[in-house]
Amino acid sequence: MLYSPSSQTPRNLLLSLPGITEEKVNIVATKLQSCNSTRIQRALMLDLLDGLRGVAMSEKGKVIHKPRIQERKQQVQQSTRHYRQETPELGGVADMFV
Repeated sequence: MLYSPSSQTPRNLLLSLPGITEEKVNIVATKLQSCNSTRIQRALMLDLLDGLRGVAMSEKGKVIHKPRIQERKQQVQQSTRHYRQETPELGGVADMFV
């Protein structure tokens, strides 16, 4: 806000960002000049840059693989088969309670 009257650099930087139009920059610039609160100025800038937020540092580098429905069904079937094969025979236990 303080730098923009002496240079066009802040305006040019904002216009170089994807999805930021000259109309949006003009509207925000007018609102920024009319308010004195830094909180409101910050909120206006965040609103202008809303669609440009990136990925959090903690999320960078993570590969998100969502298995397809068919792959998921196969995984469930395989894990179920594996579980059923390892289940011990419990026929003798039932006879103890007769």
